[in-house]
Amino acid sequence: MIYKLSKINIILVIINSILTFSPKMVCDTLDNFVIRENLRRHSYALASDSMLGRGNGQKGLDLAAKYILNELAKITVNQNNIIKQNIPVIEVSTLQNTEFEIENSLGSKFLSLNSEYLVHSTGLMSYFPSALEIVFVRYGIFAPEFDYNDYHNIDVSGKVVLILEGEPNGFYNNQVPTRHSLIETKQRTALSRGAIAVIIIPDIALHSVHTWEYLESQYNSPEYNLAFSPSSILTIIINPQLVGLIFDQQLSSEKQFDYISHQNSVLLSSKFIFKGKYRDKSFQISNLLFKIEGHDSRLKDECVIISAHYDHLGIGPVVNHDSIYNGFMDNALGCAALLELSRLLFTDQKELKRTILLIFTAGEERGLLGSRYYTNNPILPLYKTIANINIDGVAFIDNFASVTGIGASFSSLKEILDKTAYENGLFVDTLQGFSDDLEAFNRSDQVAFAYAGIPSILVIDAVNYKNINKEYGFAKLEEYFSDIYHTPFDDTSQFINWDASSQHTDFLVKFVRNIINLNISPEWYPDNRFYLERLRTKAEKR
Repeated sequence: MIYKLSKINIILVIINSILTFSPKMVCDTLDNFVIRENLRRHSYALASDSMLGRGNGQKGLDLAAKYILNELAKITVNQNNIIKQNIPVIEVSTLQNTEFEIENSLGSKFLSLNSEYLVHSTGLMSYFPSALEIVFVRYGIFAPEFDYNDYHNIDVSGKVVLILEGEPNGFYNNQVPTRHSLIETKQRTALSRGAIAVIIIPDIALHSVHTWEYLESQYNSPEYNLAFSPSSILTIIINPQLVGLIFDQQLSSEKQFDYISHQNSVLLSSKFIFKGKYRDKSFQISNLLFKIEGHDSRLKDECVIISAHYDHLGIGPVVNHDSIYNGFMDNALGCAALLELSRLLFTDQKELKRTILLIFTAGEERGLLGSRYYTNNPILPLYKTIANINIDGVAFIDNFASVTGIGASFSSLKEILDKTAYENGLFVDTLQGFSDDLEAFNRSDQVAFAYAGIPSILVIDAVNYKNINKEYGFAKLEEYFSDIYHTPFDDTSQFINWDASSQHTDFLVKFVRNIINLNISPEWYPDNRFYLERLRTKAEKR
């Protein structure tokens, strides 16, 4: 006779079947079972079609926030530990009928949006119908700490500045670029000098795919800004093929970069006209925070942040009759892990020396809006926040024998990662072109916390698996990133090895415990840009 067992019956059968083992083995097995089931439940809920892809400014993100808040409320009776941080956002789309014109001795040329230029930021919907002068200011860097100034003896007030992407060769330590390489830093410097618009000449070699088409794909959605951010400046990324046009020179494409690399800062003969046409709307998103108080009288005022973004792409272009971009592995599974960390660490609250702040960020997919907002509006001082562990992806292929830390080489978090791996029978490995790679580090919320001076890391499984070989593991990763990532196919139909996801979550818990109970706080190594940010944050006591 075949009996139909309920879920409770099945759980009892599993418990009974392991009672013959040691108490520790029984406890570990039950813990892993609970972690697996909670990961499965949370990730399926957050990635279900009912959540509508959790898009920023869309209904699905509010539904996901409600689910997460309800689950956090089950963990603690003190609802003051749960904080909803509301974030006003402005969305701006630059329309195709925008007119961008360059005038010089070669004539007048109207440039086409996307194929010939991209709009990085509109500067609150800029419109400049009169011809403006253009000044080439090389890399647009003013860095007195390095005795470097591209604006020396150059007046850019009321003008447009033309700037090379990145930093010059030999600037500080080119192995890890400084904050002066960022477009945002170049924008602030240009504004402070009185410029009213910026044109960036991209260095294609700095990007993952060495084509203009790659850059175009990164700017195929509207611009999203925090409503109360300082005013930005109109910033245009010009197709490198048009460098000769702006310099009013007949240059072959292969000679253009060679030409400008030998130029000093100089007023150009070309003029700039920009008649922007826009569509805009405002909406609100929310960070969700869960605070677990530390219990050491000396260290409880210090904090560790654990973060995971709960937004995704929402409703988007139809692919194979599906328009819901569910984001199962990006990042419903990561949020499920963060919910589990909330539960497990809250259970151990009295054994934690420092305070833990778990943050479910919104707006990550639209420019790290949630993490950037938090670092400008922290509920705990940044200079007393000793580390950020970000979760953006969780192991799903197979149980792993090694881990890797994105950003591990930047700070002493590497030493804690090594220690935690050793304690758990794992080793720390690298993934060529992925681990310890600045571009990978820049792709998720950890970089926003890093620019606030907080030592940060993203820990993932490496490709040394228990039951499959490296080649198969690489193939599965490549399949995900080439065919599934940021498509409607990243949904609940994905195969997940829940034992691997449980192992990853358990490792993160142990990693956090090792950090939270340190006697000495992690610090950035002195040879990278974030070390200076930490010094600045501490000096200002932000």
